[in-house]
Amino acid sequence: MDYMPLKDMYYKLGYAKKQFYENECIQRYNSISTVRFKMKINENNSFLVITSELLNKIVKIYELNNKLNYLISRLSSLALGQYVKSCIIDEIFSTNEIEGVVSTRKDISEILSQIENNKIKSKTNSRLLGLVHKYYMLSDKNDIPLHNCQDIRNIYDDLLNEEILADNPQNLPDGVYFRKSDVFIYSSVGKIIHHGVSPEDKINEYMTDAINILFDEKLNILIKIAIFHYYFGYIHPFYDGNGRVSRFISSYLLSKNFNVLSGFRLAYTIKENISAYYKSFDETNNKINHGDLTPFVINFLDIVVMLFESLCESLSEKQRIINYYSEIGNKISKTDLENRIIYNLFVITLFGDTDYSALDISYMSKTSLNSVKKVLKRLKDMGLLIVNKIGRKYMYKFDINAVNDKIICEENISG
Repeated sequence: MDYMPLKDMYYKLGYAKKQFYENECIQRYNSISTVRFKMKINENNSFLVITSELLNKIVKIYELNNKLNYLISRLSSLALGQYVKSCIIDEIFSTNEIEGVVSTRKDISEILSQIENNKIKSKTNSRLLGLVHKYYMLSDKNDIPLHNCQDIRNIYDDLLNEEILADNPQNLPDGVYFRKSDVFIYSSVGKIIHHGVSPEDKINEYMTDAINILFDEKLNILIKIAIFHYYFGYIHPFYDGNGRVSRFISSYLLSKNFNVLSGFRLAYTIKENISAYYKSFDETNNKINHGDLTPFVINFLDIVVMLFESLCESLSEKQRIINYYSEIGNKISKTDLENRIIYNLFVITLFGDTDYSALDISYMSKTSLNSVKKVLKRLKDMGLLIVNKIGRKYMYKFDINAVNDKIICEENISG
């Protein structure tokens, strides 16, 4: 049986059975399976009941992580690199879109390429640079300090300071680490649905408690990530950018403790399930919920399960497709060298998000530029390429529709 939130129980039973609800609150809080926390939620002591439902979700996540590791082991380094880049772009686009922040995949991709090549241009969108650079760091499993309030502030500054400074400087933190004044969250009809923790001393205290949970060795890392994610949203330490900072920290923790790709799918998955995500916050914040974090943790773990399932399904499909086009590449190629170049061109077409120059393909294929140009010319003459000119460079990728048409035509002729 699924765990029933206390809020749902309260309204289902009605006032006539209020005593039953109050007894349930006490029993849950004092259960041998309950973990109790220092932080209060609307003056109620917060707690988590370790249920079989919750444990089963944790086990499933570890199983899916093993499956993801296996699927990745079957990919070439080029395919994996292209896939990681695509996931980073989708993740940053999604985390911005959740907050109504306008960005394009093209802008994100261009900044990511500049960071990869260590060539940041003067005209680069500085408002996006911090966010892209921070997510890029996750791909190399770089350690990000996360021990105290100053570390949280440093993450905020790296991610969002330039953007908020440009958009609305009044929304920058005005306290030592966080905000000094009150902040309210409103519904779509203008109703206050949450009042962030205040004053700043209390924000500092609560944030310190939340950080300390991340170092509690008695708790599973997935539970710690979920609880920290909720606490961050409840505290709401900044005037603006709380969602993106919170999602980034959760992404970082996932990438450090599981396959790195898990850190590039959280915002994407949350966006796909945004109503349930916001609802879980609202229900947990409700005073009638009596500080019970269990429903939120279960819902957050559901998102993580979906995150891993999505990655596994995506990679399985990508592997199937690249295997199919590898066979086509074998038919098109005349030599082993051509086969390598054509395979890499298929990979960047199917896995990547941008076109590549002959020089790029030469570097990826570890062969001469002249050899690449000869293959590209032959493929172009066959009508199998899409060629775009950007500045002085010609950029290439396969025209997949043309490739498919050619294969179908040849099969019909041979048949």
